[in-house]
Amino acid sequence: MDAYTSMTTGRVPSILIVDDNVDLAEDLKEVLEEEGVVVHLASDGFQALKLLEQFELKMVVTDMRMPGMDGVGLIREIRQRYPGMPVVLITAYSQDQQLAEARANGVLAVLSKPLDLQRLCELVERCSEEAERA
Repeated sequence: MDAYTSMTTGRVPSILIVDDNVDLAEDLKEVLEEEGVVVHLASDGFQALKLLEQFELKMVVTDMRMPGMDGVGLIREIRQRYPGMPVVLITAYSQDQQLAEARANGVLAVLSKPLDLQRLCELVERCSEEAERA
């Protein structure tokens, strides 16, 4: 997916990145915006839920470990409020219980840090295409 294709087809995916590591979130935003994606940022789960109420988003990418509400807690809240919302979990850790709970709550994918940006872009494109068909 490139910005030209997204703009000419009318498909401009809008996603939310949730990570308390502001530098990483800004870097991801920059990369995805170069691909034609509209990116909103939240630094914790509570802020993310507010943004989900305000914007029509196609996908959420959330970190596992954050202060306040962790990624699994956010995924649970998203499932209750927005059952069909695709969620990608990113983590530098591999706690089996938390990853199992995230998967049980229907995450689209779990990506390990350092992130495979190509894979993330593919997931965003896939979610955008599926939203177009819906």
